[in-house]
Amino acid sequence: SHSGGGSSGSGTSSGNTATAQAIVNAAYSQLGVKYVYGGTTPGVELDCSGLVQYAHRMAGISLPRTSGAQGASGVAVSSPQPGDIVCYVGHVGIFYPPESIR
Repeated sequence: SHSGGGSSGSGTSSGNTATAQAIVNAAYSQLGVKYVYGGTTPGVELDCSGLVQYAHRMAGISLPRTSGAQGASGVAVSSPQPGDIVCYVGHVGIFYPPESIR
């Protein structure tokens, strides 16, 4: 398994900030795109895992298609960094704390 430059379990790593910014920028570029379950078409329709997969692909990171597979492909961290994947049962998102919003 490969990492997208995320943080270590100790939470001391700052991760790869250029990669994180590319992920966040790609996600922001899809604001307003219609949510459709199973959606994988950027600019047209996306679901949660479709958005996460797209944003990471734009940063050069290949992820599985579904939320469960995306969550299972990573490593849990105690201090998430911008661009990291946030996983819930049946749902995923991209971590970007409010204080980081430009």
